[in-house]
Amino acid sequence: MNKTFVLALVSCAFLTAGGRDSAEKTVTVSGEVMLVGNVPFVEMIIHDTKERDWFVSGGDRELLNDFVGQEVTVQGIPHETELSLADGSKTFKRYALSRIVIIKPLG
Repeated sequence: MNKTFVLALVSCAFLTAGGRDSAEKTVTVSGEVMLVGNVPFVEMIIHDTKERDWFVSGGDRELLNDFVGQEVTVQGIPHETELSLADGSKTFKRYALSRIVIIKPLG
C-alpha cells in the first residue's frame, strides 16, 4: 500500500511538471550568432537588434554551430538571471535561451 501511494505521488508530480513546461512562453529573437570569451571559457550568444546578448548552451549550441557569424531568427524559452557581486550588490541581468528552434537563417 505504501508503494502505491509513492507511485501515485511521483506520477502526479511528473504530470504537473509536464504541464508547466508546455505553458512556458517563447520569444522570437533575430540577431548574429557569435562566440565570446577566451579559451577555455568560450560561450555562444545571439546578439539581437536591441543590443541584448542571449546566451546559448548545450544542445542548442550544437544546433547553431553552423551559423556562427551569420544572422538568424530563432524561437526559444527565455531565462533571466540577475547577477550580483560577492558583496551582494546587483550588477546586471543575463539573458539566455533554451529549447531553440531555428525559424530562418538571415545571412
